[in-house]
Amino acid sequence: MSNWFSVKSIQISEQKHTMRLPFQTKFLFIFSISLFTSSCTPSPENQAVIWSQSIKSNIIKDAFGSHNQILRDSSNGLLRSILFLNGETKLRKYIFIKGDTGVSIFYSKNQEFELFKEFCPAANRTFEGIKYKGDWTGVSEFRYCDGSIKEREISLNGSSVGISEQFDKNGALIKSINHRRTEEIEELKKIKY
Repeated sequence: MSNWFSVKSIQISEQKHTMRLPFQTKFLFIFSISLFTSSCTPSPENQAVIWSQSIKSNIIKDAFGSHNQILRDSSNGLLRSILFLNGETKLRKYIFIKGDTGVSIFYSKNQEFELFKEFCPAANRTFEGIKYKGDWTGVSEFRYCDGSIKEREISLNGSSVGISEQFDKNGALIKSINHRRTEEIEELKKIKY
């Protein structure tokens, strides 16, 4: 415990005037500070969001590294997909649906992580989620084509954990499902990039 908390009285000095605070005030002051610092600890769901954002950022950095090969897949004169590679390492892939980019997949250098994105108008909503070793892991989000949130879910090794939420087009929560197993969200911290 620091010396700051072990002082028997708290003194507030202002222009050479000193005021001693009574015990009850000191207790409330210290209690308020400890309550404030404990409230700064993110919920398991927020920890999942932070983990997912960090992983996505790292995947994007890897995916846009230098490439030395581009594979195109087309049929009947229409481009179906483009895959960028560096040697045998997949960097990113674009899948086209009706002439638009429908899906983008970004890969980590070690090929263990994949960031999937689906887009409007190829789909009637957008999607963004992470796969780790082939299983959905972290926060996945569906959004309406205007960008507002439609659904949010947390997964660990392909199983839903914590709270999943569904929203209407105005952003109002319309359904919340508690999958429980919130403590399993902590396992995300063990999955390092």
